[in-house]
Amino acid sequence: MNDPMTRYGLRNPAETMAAFHKVGQNTLEYILQISAQPNERKTLRTWGINSAAELVGRSTQSIRRLEEEGKLPYPKQDEVGRRTYSLADINAMRDIFGTRYQKPTKL
Repeated sequence: MNDPMTRYGLRNPAETMAAFHKVGQNTLEYILQISAQPNERKTLRTWGINSAAELVGRSTQSIRRLEEEGKLPYPKQDEVGRRTYSLADINAMRDIFGTRYQKPTKL
């Protein structure tokens, strides 16, 4: 059976759209498969001392001083020896310095 051409040059537009749909679905499945591999693990972000100091609202010197005095736990270090701070570390510093964000109380 020889279908006549449409004005767009397609013999059967429904079949053409179904083929495009199938290609799109296969592509989306492939992208999902490679982006969510089970052996890949997400890790939480860490900050350097400059960013941590800015987030806490104190200077890097005051953070280092309290770490040396033992009032703050000494942070983890990355592979080149730089101090890295997790969000839990930053919140602990905020608690010690009294700069942790708090929800305003209702009047």
